[in-house]
Amino acid sequence: MEQELISGGMRWEFVNWDEGRHGVVLVQEGKTEAARRLLPLSARVRSGLEMRVKDGGEPVEGWVWPADTKEGHINHDSLKVQHKNALKMSKVRAFEVYSIRHTFLS
Repeated sequence: MEQELISGGMRWEFVNWDEGRHGVVLVQEGKTEAARRLLPLSARVRSGLEMRVKDGGEPVEGWVWPADTKEGHINHDSLKVQHKNALKMSKVRAFEVYSIRHTFLS
């Protein structure tokens, strides 16, 4: 699931708004036992998710980042294409998305 979180496979069922200071996300799968945990939300991430849930019609289940892919959500390949296009349009010096993996949801 940790890789799934990075690639867009996060589901609304795994977001708990009431637990912790700003809420938590349940990470059910990962490479190690330590990867499976409750991940606390920062105030900024909670705010972004609250906007996302409001814009999405207040869903309580389903993908947080749905997409027209085989999996039904944003995946690694679709992120790579979007990243490449954004770099080209913005003229920002190229960098690997993988480099920001540890700060994605924090």
